Amino acid sequence: RNIARRRTLVAIGTHDLDTLSPPFSYEARPPKDIRFVPLAQEREFDADELFAFYNEPSRNSPLKKFLPIIASSPVYPVLYDAEGRVLSLPPIINGQHSRMSPDTKNVFIECTCTDLTKGNQVLNTIVAMFSQYSSTPFTIEPVEVQYPAGDSHGKLGGQLLVTPDLSRPTLTASVEYIQRTVGLGAAVLPAEDIPPLLKRMMIDAELVEEGSRVQVTMPITRPDVMQACDIVEDVAVAYSFNKLPRPVAPVMCTGAQHPLQRLTELMRLEMAQMGFTEALTFALCSTDDCFDKLRLVDDGSTAVVISNPKTEDFQVCRTSLLPGLLKTLSKNKSNPLPWKLFEASDVILLDSNDDVGASNHRRLALVFSDSSTSGFEIVHGAVERALAMLGLSLARGDYAVRRGSDPSFLEGRCAEVVLPTGKKIGVFGTVHPEVLDNFDLEFPTSAADIDLQHFL
Repeated sequence: RNIARRRTLVAIGTHDLDTLSPPFSYEARPPKDIRFVPLAQEREFDADELFAFYNEPSRNSPLKKFLPIIASSPVYPVLYDAEGRVLSLPPIINGQHSRMSPDTKNVFIECTCTDLTKGNQVLNTIVAMFSQYSSTPFTIEPVEVQYPAGDSHGKLGGQLLVTPDLSRPTLTASVEYIQRTVGLGAAVLPAEDIPPLLKRMMIDAELVEEGSRVQVTMPITRPDVMQACDIVEDVAVAYSFNKLPRPVAPVMCTGAQHPLQRLTELMRLEMAQMGFTEALTFALCSTDDCFDKLRLVDDGSTAVVISNPKTEDFQVCRTSLLPGLLKTLSKNKSNPLPWKLFEASDVILLDSNDDVGASNHRRLALVFSDSSTSGFEIVHGAVERALAMLGLSLARGDYAVRRGSDPSFLEGRCAEVVLPTGKKIGVFGTVHPEVLDNFDLEFPTSAADIDLQHFL
């Protein structure tokens, strides 16, 4: 699951060498031309029959998840010996003929890959693990791999490689860098203590350049150590993280919650106390959800368009929270009525005054749906309660509620919240039946949308 990425990068096979006849060939053949007895089976299959066999629902084979790796290819990779016997069909399964047993004395390890670097790392690790059981411990017999000449093998075409490559790379790091990064001075972590610590991590190390640098020689099983910071990490692990000092920061900062976030949290609490359930919807949506389904016209000056969307559901940045809430209602029809949802989050609008051409605006949106009432008065009350918590009073004339007109709402059942300056900071009303039909909702629904950004 890590280096090999579920066999998509590397596949491994082990075989009883005494049952095979070198040299071996790695070929690509049509599925119908590949016939062999797979591991743990008794009859012969061609590759197409084998895939159908593993795909049977009743079989629940653990190999099923690997089949799509090569299933769509016109040819499959296959390993043969000199007698034409199949060693393996990578990355799916080995052949039964070369199956290892308790009597196996000579093991042949084959590692096929789509990433040569990852393949070498996996092969070295497997070889290191097997070699401890060799008749002469930690010895192996290398294999020559001859790549055919031609463009099909890129830079490896015509080359002869000896595998595995057991050369051990070296790496250096400054002693001062290690001490500073770990957080220990020269008095606590002198240079001569660093090589023994790395030795605990199975890394050979020595001081060079008059003790100013540490040179390490990496074992073949540690491909994860690639640069100086990796050496620092191993030194810290060997020294023990629990023993590292935890000094107080030399600077003092007075932190506080961002005002917009604090306002949002207060509004979330108020909405929850009014019996509404919070929803968290995607910031991206389709053009249909954002405009057509709300009976709005896309004039090209409002929504931020994704240049290369991977799916039709995520074409633009949302300009309203209502599509997400209405979609949430349509996907949760099994819940008991009434449905009361709210969301306090950002919408993204085109803004020529912003450096990036768009800006975020914090909004509060809520919806109410029931079979017996549209809930207009409930949403109206929730809006007035929310504005009261924001410090506005209708009696003082801090805002006014006037008849509005919005294509998403039913005409005559739509109201706008307007400040004395004439600025509109919100809208609420009964959702238009066509909008409900677009979102597959059957019950009367009312909604509200309030601009929280204005109150900062």
